[in-house]
Amino acid sequence: MATAHRDSILNTNFWTHPKVADALNASHRREAEEAVKDYDDVSERRRAAAEKLVAVHHRFLAQGERLLAYYAGTVLFWVMFTLAALIDLGCVVFLGHDFFLHIFGIALVKRDGNAGRRLRLLWRNALAWGFCFLLAPAAFILWTVLSGIAPSFDWTADIGFVLAALVLAAAAFAVWKPARGLQDLLSGTFLVPR
Repeated sequence: MATAHRDSILNTNFWTHPKVADALNASHRREAEEAVKDYDDVSERRRAAAEKLVAVHHRFLAQGERLLAYYAGTVLFWVMFTLAALIDLGCVVFLGHDFFLHIFGIALVKRDGNAGRRLRLLWRNALAWGFCFLLAPAAFILWTVLSGIAPSFDWTADIGFVLAALVLAAAAFAVWKPARGLQDLLSGTFLVPR
């Protein structure tokens, strides 16, 4: 600190800046100025060593900020996603129809054309939302393993790839058969105009 930030510590304008005054008090300034006096060697070798040390800490700070943004965004996304799933499943339980499909004028019927019952619709929506929720642990496991944050145990990576493969299989099936998704095939329901 005394070598890399020597000019800032000795600059009076630095300490009078409002943001610095809010973050650092008089004792911080006194400690910094004493450190400058104690470490008055500002040779190129010492400055290079100090800059190398500061660069390492800045890298970790930048990584921490990046991770914080990643986690905050991920948590916010999954909170909203979970809220949508709970609204959808709650409508099935209390109203007897899917919330989002109902908004778009789509009804769920059985093979005989009668409206699907609550239990069947609950199973269908649990499957539909379940495939989406498999993506959360898959993305987290793969991200931690591939980024090197967690050790890449064979089984950890395998679990991530299996979950991701299930999600991709469900998405591929939806593209292949857009008229009837995997959740409809497994629950015996059909989408029809309301």
